[in-house]
Amino acid sequence: MMSIDKALIEIENTVTSYLTKDEDGNYILPLEQQRPIFLEGPPGIGKTAIMRQIAEKKKIALVSYSITHHTRQSALGLPQIKHKKYGDTEYDISEYTMSEIISSVYEMMEETGYKEGILFLDEINCVSETLTPIMLQFLQYKVFGKHRVPKGWVVVTAGNPPLYNRSVREFDTATLDRLKRIVIEPDFSGWLKYAKKMGIHESIINYLETKSQDFYVVRTTDKGKEVVTARSWEDLSKMIYLYELNKIKVSKEFISQYIQSDHIAGQYYSFYELYTQFRKKISFNAVFENDKEAVKKMLAEITEMQNKGRFTPDKQYALIGVLLDGINAEFEKYMFKFLTISTLKMLYRDFLNEPKYKGMSIEDYTRYQTEKLEEAVRIGEISGNTSNKELKKHRRVLKLLGECSKIINDGSNEQAQVSSIKTHINNMYKAVKAEGINNAEKLNNIYIFCTKIFSGANFVDKITIISTNITDNEDIALFIYYFNKECSEYFKNNRTLRLTERMKDINKRVKEFEQKNSDGSL
Repeated sequence: MMSIDKALIEIENTVTSYLTKDEDGNYILPLEQQRPIFLEGPPGIGKTAIMRQIAEKKKIALVSYSITHHTRQSALGLPQIKHKKYGDTEYDISEYTMSEIISSVYEMMEETGYKEGILFLDEINCVSETLTPIMLQFLQYKVFGKHRVPKGWVVVTAGNPPLYNRSVREFDTATLDRLKRIVIEPDFSGWLKYAKKMGIHESIINYLETKSQDFYVVRTTDKGKEVVTARSWEDLSKMIYLYELNKIKVSKEFISQYIQSDHIAGQYYSFYELYTQFRKKISFNAVFENDKEAVKKMLAEITEMQNKGRFTPDKQYALIGVLLDGINAEFEKYMFKFLTISTLKMLYRDFLNEPKYKGMSIEDYTRYQTEKLEEAVRIGEISGNTSNKELKKHRRVLKLLGECSKIINDGSNEQAQVSSIKTHINNMYKAVKAEGINNAEKLNNIYIFCTKIFSGANFVDKITIISTNITDNEDIALFIYYFNKECSEYFKNNRTLRLTERMKDINKRVKEFEQKNSDGSL
């Protein structure tokens, strides 16, 4: 058995290997010798999420199906009579139309231009009795009827062990011997990285960091079944954000609809109540902006709790959750603005500096980049290999390109148009850089606030929690990379975290971006 993290790496390595070509452009391992991957594990632990992450990273397409939704006809195709001649004799024979599953792969290739991808079939071992022989044949030969999975497409399947699903049909020895089987288990540490990346509600992250045993529970008790999975927490997180946005009270009954364990739902509800109480008492904005009077009042309240022995560990973690929730929201919003403006600046810098655009008018270039980005959004939506966050960034850059197009179409000559665009973008960039320097000072305020609340070993423990979350958050890690000189309190309090693998990865990924973006001007 392995963790989700390790399974992701193993599947990615397999996909890389299967798609490796020789010097003539042919796949080294023929399709028929590429064992389909069988990802076996409990429900709700993120098997589908793994496929999306790999498709996004490898920039290949993803076609995903739950096989239990298929009948024999949709999987195999419909029978039809074909007239054929063998020697001197003519025959009527039955053939099958193309499988809906295989046709979806070809449609994906047609619509996106991607020739490589992952065909992901979930709940593969829960098919009906009539579909079982067809699926076993597919797993062995990658064929439905007469139609084979196209070259360049890796077959990945997933299913639950019999323990969790009474509909499971165990594969026979011959089938198992044709699969690359990966057995995964619930893994909180691996999910935690994913949760921080996906912006799971900070109260959930903080709660599970102190009670990781509640992360995954599937069991039968005298009161019935208890089901708490990674999917449960993620879906609950999305709904809590919407409830808060619409000012709807989060109740224990509401939580129990997702966290199907009375004990865990009650424990989390109590923690969430603490979290919301601190959110009312502790104004994140006041700390962030260093509102001296408001901060002084908050510190007095916390000191009173400490003196009365009421500043319990649960309350301390709830406070940290409130601070981290505010930090995450502020820097996600800022980095979105910073990166979209930086991307726009780079696009027009290429127009001025790249020889291939010489002779193209700035109006034509703007139209070209707009059409190119619109196509990237279209393909990203269809292919399943572009995150919602990246699509949102593309759409924002398109909006900025629209603003530039209006400036260009003001009737002035080419030279004046270029000058106007340069001024417009440089002004935007200078403004967003100034905002970043200001935000770095605000981040320093968070650390200064924490030094006044916590002390000794407790300070080290809480600062480590805050900084680990900050470093694991891609937006804030990127921010610290670009504004490292201004983030003095982060480095002062976290010298041991400065060279974490996460920051090394961030540094490596943005090195090229930094080189293009060195002075901030066109």
